[in-house]
Amino acid sequence: MWTEPEVNFTGKYYKIEGGLNFPKLIQKLHPPILIGGGDEKFTLRVVAMHADKWNYGWGLENYKRKSSILRNYLREYGRDPNDIS
Repeated sequence: MWTEPEVNFTGKYYKIEGGLNFPKLIQKLHPPILIGGGDEKFTLRVVAMHADKWNYGWGLENYKRKSSILRNYLREYGRDPNDIS
């Protein structure tokens, strides 16, 4: 309802046809999703599919390798690698 320019709704007591959603929301509809971990076959794929933020803390060299893998997964799922912080 909040993401569409107009809404139609039929409930038990109310009916709305062509209701305008204005002003638009200035925030996302959910809090940011943070996922931590570095498993290359599972966790990084889940991060690429769902996360807004990624937490990883096992050394710089490992981080470089894992973030490269994550960027590839993000592209695979059609997401911009810059979307993850």
